[in-house]
Amino acid sequence: PTMVVIENSGRHADDGYQILRAKSTKLVGASQFTISVTSLPSQYIYRGYAIYKDAKGNLQTVYSEAMR
Repeated sequence: PTMVVIENSGRHADDGYQILRAKSTKLVGASQFTISVTSLPSQYIYRGYAIYKDAKGNLQTVYSEAMR
């Protein structure tokens, strides 16, 4: 099995909630990333996203489903 090492790539903490962003340090078929959100107020909505270059070199953005 291939080991994927995850690094913290950003953190935001405010008003009792916290958002952590992490990414892999190693390419494993695709760029790996994760977002952790804790104690987010119920009226807030968030989406994960990934930005990548397609075969023609154009930047593409893909969004996850909206989360509460």
